Amino acid sequence: MKNLGNLAVLLFMLCACTSCNNDDDNTKPELAQKVAGTYNGDIELSVQEASQGTKGVEISVNRIAEDTVDVTFPAISFGSRTIPSVKSGAKVALNNNGSYSLTGTLSAKDGDINITGNFEGTVNGKTLEMNISYQLGAMPSPIKAIFSGSQSQASLTVNTSAYDTWTYVNLKTGETQTLKDFNAWEYYSNGQVVETKEATGDASLIKIDWHIAIHRYDIKTNGGAALATEETAMNAVKNIPAEGYTADEQTENEVIVDMSGMMDGKIGYVKSPLNRVLSQWLTKTPTGGMPPYEYEETNLIYLLKCADGTYAKLKFTDHQDTEGNTGRVSFTYEYPVE
Repeated sequence: MKNLGNLAVLLFMLCACTSCNNDDDNTKPELAQKVAGTYNGDIELSVQEASQGTKGVEISVNRIAEDTVDVTFPAISFGSRTIPSVKSGAKVALNNNGSYSLTGTLSAKDGDINITGNFEGTVNGKTLEMNISYQLGAMPSPIKAIFSGSQSQASLTVNTSAYDTWTYVNLKTGETQTLKDFNAWEYYSNGQVVETKEATGDASLIKIDWHIAIHRYDIKTNGGAALATEETAMNAVKNIPAEGYTADEQTENEVIVDMSGMMDGKIGYVKSPLNRVLSQWLTKTPTGGMPPYEYEETNLIYLLKCADGTYAKLKFTDHQDTEGNTGRVSFTYEYPVE
């Protein structure tokens, strides 16, 4: 009996270890957030090993998934030619020495000219070193570029495609938490409330310390206030004003949480605070057709005064991913700033 008992214990331990290993196999390490950010530095261009000069540029790396990022390369002019701005996806891997590698391919169009190529980079601490190869149409030789820069801001991309969720963001740690809106929903038809769904929870469901939350393209703060500058570059904002900030305000039927009844003229809304200043980061122009609106980023730098008196700089850079899927909000930020 004693031997049978020992055998049972061994079998239990074997099953437990197997279960743990299976769990580990299903867990992807978070790599993208380790490299996400905006890197300022110099890029040197060359054609057939002949230098075309060095320029100061900014390369943005935004998280898409655990091991995937979007890399935005700036427009670069040299001689009579200009390489347009290109955004491309890249895979992130952890190297044996603790650094991170980024690899991807380029594919874009500049008018009738196809732009292809590839890039490889290494992020070590706050430094990005990258080799880029551009092929512009039928140009006989590729344009080689070598970039070296350091991270000055962090970047983040949030999937906001669902109408019924909010993503809460901690600007200090980069943590996010996405939750289904837990407040009461009111359904409108012909301007009248025709149905109400009771609240399913409260703010205790939010488990992170958060500074801003994003719903589609709407933004609210955690007791903060915001100000829009006239600048489009982070480093151009030298001074942080003490006054002029706009706090959140409560809205009644502006935040849409359920579009399932749209064809029947019935749409679900939630009463929610919004920050009017931050929510204007994306302009919406009626098209008179389909799609009904055309969206464009303001590219302005916004200042956030947090509830604890700290400040952040924010720049919202995109509302879609490289494949044109909307509801993917990308932004760069500095926190805290003096």
